[in-house]
Amino acid sequence: MRPRVVIVDDSPQVAATYEIGLAAAGYDAIAVTRAVDAIAEIENGASALITDLDMPRMDGFELISKLRAIPAHVNLPIVVVSGSTEPGAESRARAAGANAYFTKPCSPALLRQELDRFFLERPKVES
Repeated sequence: MRPRVVIVDDSPQVAATYEIGLAAAGYDAIAVTRAVDAIAEIENGASALITDLDMPRMDGFELISKLRAIPAHVNLPIVVVSGSTEPGAESRARAAGANAYFTKPCSPALLRQELDRFFLERPKVES
């Protein structure tokens, strides 16, 4: 089964770029433009999340905090890709529970490498 990656960015073009790039690399990628939709997609099953920080209604910091408060998502790999100019944005995102942080623009290839690292380093669970 291919890892399912949820991508949330309020820019449909950015979300689609990451979705297409990750799908071409073998990931089951789903792009949404609102954090609330990302939560719904994650509840339907996800292996990782890629999120922007600066989004309307619910920003990436709040999204990460909400997910980390749900026991089923404590270990979900979360990658932030942001153009935020807020001082301390990276440390704040990591404190909320992000596993990795990249600044925009970020290539889908770099995201794929980071996701590959998460899935290669995770121990396989035998059924």
